[in-house]
Amino acid sequence: MKFREMVAKLDLRFSLGFEEESSSYYLAIPMSNSVVDYEEYYRISKDDLDKFVSGGIDAQIFVEECRRQQHDDLLFFPPGKDRGVPL
Repeated sequence: MKFREMVAKLDLRFSLGFEEESSSYYLAIPMSNSVVDYEEYYRISKDDLDKFVSGGIDAQIFVEECRRQQHDDLLFFPPGKDRGVPL
C-alpha cells in the first residue's frame, strides 16, 4: 500500500491522505505499543476528507472516536495482538 499524506493536523494529532493502490482516502492517528510507534489508517470518503480538511468539529469527534476504537471496521489493517495506545 502507498499512503500519500496530504494534510497533517499537528494540533489534533492526525493526518489525511490518499492510498494510491486502493484509490481510497484515509485518516491516520499515531499509536504506540511496547515495541514501536506506528499509525492506524482509517478509510474515509471524499466528503469526509473535505469536511476534515477544514478542521471543524467533525474531525475532532471522528478522531476521538477512532482513538476509542469505535471505527475499527474502517481500518485498512486489523489490529494485532499488541495493539498500541493513541499518542
